[in-house]
Amino acid sequence: MKMFVWRQLVYVAILTAWAGVACGELQNVQVGGEIRIRGRYWEGGWAGAPIQPIPAQWARGRSLGPFGLTSMYNWDNRRYITQQIAPGVWRRSKVDTGRAYVEQRTALHVKADFTQNVSAYVDIHDFTIWGEDFRSDYVTGADRRANTSNDVEIYQGYIEADQIFGVPLRLRLGRQELVMGKGWLVGNMISPVLGMSFDAARLTYTHDMFSVDAFAAKLVETMAWDDDVNLFGVYAAYTDFAPLQVAGYYFWVRDARKIDDSPNSSPILNWVEDILGYNNYNDTHLHTVGLRLNGKHWGFDYDAEVAYQFGEADQVGALFRRFPGGYGDQHARWDNWATDVEVGYTVDVKCKPRFFIGGAYYQGDDNRDMSFFDWINPFNTKGKASVSFNRLFSNLWYSSIFDILGGASALTNFYQVRGGATVNITDSVSTGLRVAQYWIDATFDLPVTWGNIPIASVFPFMTKPAKNDLGTVATLWLKYNYTEDIFITVGWEHMFTGRGVDGGSYIMKHGLEYAGGTNNRDADYIWFDTGIKF
Repeated sequence: MKMFVWRQLVYVAILTAWAGVACGELQNVQVGGEIRIRGRYWEGGWAGAPIQPIPAQWARGRSLGPFGLTSMYNWDNRRYITQQIAPGVWRRSKVDTGRAYVEQRTALHVKADFTQNVSAYVDIHDFTIWGEDFRSDYVTGADRRANTSNDVEIYQGYIEADQIFGVPLRLRLGRQELVMGKGWLVGNMISPVLGMSFDAARLTYTHDMFSVDAFAAKLVETMAWDDDVNLFGVYAAYTDFAPLQVAGYYFWVRDARKIDDSPNSSPILNWVEDILGYNNYNDTHLHTVGLRLNGKHWGFDYDAEVAYQFGEADQVGALFRRFPGGYGDQHARWDNWATDVEVGYTVDVKCKPRFFIGGAYYQGDDNRDMSFFDWINPFNTKGKASVSFNRLFSNLWYSSIFDILGGASALTNFYQVRGGATVNITDSVSTGLRVAQYWIDATFDLPVTWGNIPIASVFPFMTKPAKNDLGTVATLWLKYNYTEDIFITVGWEHMFTGRGVDGGSYIMKHGLEYAGGTNNRDADYIWFDTGIKF
């Protein structure tokens, strides 16, 4: 039976069960909300606009992926830089090395409780950057600064039925947050101010000793018969023993959108493609299986999570072409591991100092080099993909310097060790320090130059591996809880850059975007964050 047939049957079954339980009279209404404001400033890493530290002709014929050699980082705090744009030709240009703005989230939610254990929940969010809404051009009086792309939206809106058929089974249907475990791969946060929700159906069975979640979410609706993108998952956790809690899970992203390298081709070309085995993509299936162990005992706490990804990555492979108008990689696959581990110890004194060590690993893949035989073969028009671990919809935020552009799930193809401490100075004031060292897992092969002579512009197969040392990031923060519902946080993050940043490798946007700069100078990030809940 085809996918769309059984999928529709599942939806019909859910709606049928829903019709039997989702009825009742209104009993209670609760209203609440939140206002959160965060100011952010970067210096030294952000390029201000896309740059290309390595000329495209130096990597001609190499399968670089959808973003080529474009980088959003320059790792340079100079106000003016001099770049070689051609042999013997240099250009001095001004660069914007800083980025600053204030962002705000305004949220209002309403929960309505009905009889028969039925409730409805609506959560309205407005996210905006200060100065981009309700601001007039003071010269002409025209409202040209208004940005309506981030206006009020229904962030969550779902119906929930609990204790279905008299058992501890809950059904939640509609737009909702999905947080599996600590949100390492499926969570509810793009940034601390910008949330993430899903259009989904979710079943939860809760027992005194364990819980099981099963969900199905719509990621892309194409309005076609069966060309959508869907996310399915099962997450089971044993929670009865505090020193050892165990969770296992399986997530599946199915992308059935059609891919065509030559959509306007003739029947003859289609016939040739079939013979040569080109332009023959299948549906994309990203499977993720994982295990989490966590617990607390005798002042110690630990959290260890490991995941493995496998499956057909045709949607990624189609992005890798050797030449414009060429063919992608129809044999791309996920085959990557990832883990994140942290162990802490809290001293049993009044200020509760906690010391911790940990680390993370996200397996990368970089096949962007080109052999001599690839270079001399005129019939080699197919690209070869580089598929790194996909962090899906992660909550885990490693560094604001690295995650300036893509949110918590953007950074991959790296490994890290970290350590630090937190302490409660008073009942309402806390502080913390974290230091982390980063390395690149699969480095990019840089074009070879001889002095100022770009050998790779003539022989692009001549390369050298980039350095893998990204650098050391130190983060210091101070938080004041005015009340349980009002807080203020300030912090500073400094990156001591390594030699791996100016050469650059593909670590952004799940390993698809290059992050190389014009220098390897240190970078800084400063922030304040405040919020109130009601």
